[in-house]
Amino acid sequence: MKHLSGLVLLFSLIILGGCTSTADRAPSHGIKHIVLVWLNNAGDQQDRSTLIKHSEELRSIPGLIDLQIGTTVLSDRKIVDDSFDVGLVMTFADQKSMDEYINDPLHQKKVKTYFAPLSRKILIYDIQY
Repeated sequence: MKHLSGLVLLFSLIILGGCTSTADRAPSHGIKHIVLVWLNNAGDQQDRSTLIKHSEELRSIPGLIDLQIGTTVLSDRKIVDDSFDVGLVMTFADQKSMDEYINDPLHQKKVKTYFAPLSRKILIYDIQY
């Protein structure tokens, strides 16, 4: 059931992502790279802020078309997984661009220095559209 709720969340993020002002830059096809992060200290505002701040710096990596960063929306609906702390939705034109982004030294540094130490779980979905 949690996998189904995760997929519903992903599709909601993708649909909502198309409503932002950066949607004009988004291609009609590509890859959405969705990253959900569960903090070691669940709900810790300082850790959330740290991840969000360092996620913003990822915008400078070539090949990244769009980056949206946010926190979970609490819900009473059983189908909604609101257990994560921070979510990122990235848009890439193709697999090559996403692979180059993932291997970029800045991305690698942020993962090693901030994401890995602050997180108890990171879940990633890649969706081609």
